[in-house]
Amino acid sequence: MKRSKKLLLFVYASVALFVVAAFVDRRIADYVEGVSIALRDWSKNSPTAMHAYLACFLLSIVGNTTIFIPFPYAAIVFIMTSQVGLDPLLLGIVSGFGAAAGELASYALGFGGGKYLEKRGYAEKFGSLHAFLLEHRRLLPLAIYVFAATPLPDDALMIPLGMLRYGLVASIVPCFLGKTTMLLFIGYFGSFVSGIGVDLDPVAGILFDAATVCFVASMVYLVAECDWAKLLKPVGKAR
Repeated sequence: MKRSKKLLLFVYASVALFVVAAFVDRRIADYVEGVSIALRDWSKNSPTAMHAYLACFLLSIVGNTTIFIPFPYAAIVFIMTSQVGLDPLLLGIVSGFGAAAGELASYALGFGGGKYLEKRGYAEKFGSLHAFLLEHRRLLPLAIYVFAATPLPDDALMIPLGMLRYGLVASIVPCFLGKTTMLLFIGYFGSFVSGIGVDLDPVAGILFDAATVCFVASMVYLVAECDWAKLLKPVGKAR
């Protein structure tokens, strides 16, 4: 069994045990509700709440600097709006800037590390897709936006853009717009989920939060385990 699947099962088991404990001892549910209320008050009234936005900005940079290694920065945005109560508009824009800044690492790797990538089999893995994009250069801004706004692997696009010396600004601007679009959607969805959970009693709130955690963990697992290169291969063959 893969380590990622073991981790997912561990999350499920931990959540299940926590829910059982909350039903056995009502004080656990009351305590969690108290922590949730305190976090929301802090995010709305404390000047130090800006530190949370800065943390999300930095984590978004890290999440997009890790080339070919998925990092759940989008899940963090969801948690920060659904559980902590951060402003989804501000958080989405700030995290979008961080995500776009992180993608500079992929672009820079392509710009200066072409031979290294060829030795690692990168050109062969995504070669058909790259050739397709080269033949449709007018679609590149849209392609960059779509890759950034969806779970598609940005590295598969940003690295060859660097190798081809495609304009840095022309690459980063649609990337920023796409990342911000995705993170705004996730942030507002988190706020919507938060609005539902606020009206529930502590025990029902525990169940709702448990379902939310399992949903987020499942989405992170599916995105991380998906073979994007295999899914994108038909696109390259269509040229």
